[in-house]
Amino acid sequence: MRNKMINKKGVSPLIATVLVIGFTIALALVIFTWGKTFTQNLTEGTGQKAEQQLACLQANLVSFEIKKACYSGNSVKFTLENEGSITLDKITLRVTGVEEEQVDIKELDLSLVPLDIESFTVAFDTEKVGAVATKVELLRPEFTQDGKSVVCIDINEEIKASECE
Repeated sequence: MRNKMINKKGVSPLIATVLVIGFTIALALVIFTWGKTFTQNLTEGTGQKAEQQLACLQANLVSFEIKKACYSGNSVKFTLENEGSITLDKITLRVTGVEEEQVDIKELDLSLVPLDIESFTVAFDTEKVGAVATKVELLRPEFTQDGKSVVCIDINEEIKASECE
């Protein structure tokens, strides 16, 4: 039995070195290929987001104003004017109560054409906001351009809400 162990030979140092170098090169190629794809995707995504935000900041493309806002029971009523030159598809409504942490957020489907004024009544959660809504904010307007949905994250409007008469 001992005789059989002595006659077995391992991998020569030269072959072992060639195998280690080969595995290292293969691993490096995999990492470089993944890194190239990752950075290309990241760059393209960032470029598209930058183009969308530039579209939001074009003169008078996205502009709106809340004319008045009031609350009654568990709903807020507000009048919105689209002062921009593009149809607003969606917008996020944030209703704030007496305390800043008392907030209810809703997403509204609008289809508000340019230079149009429309009134909205939206129910809010009194458990989140309380019985008194003190502020109404409209933020993150969304529109469609070249078949793609564009969200303007830096555009918002707010107004103090009073009790409806």
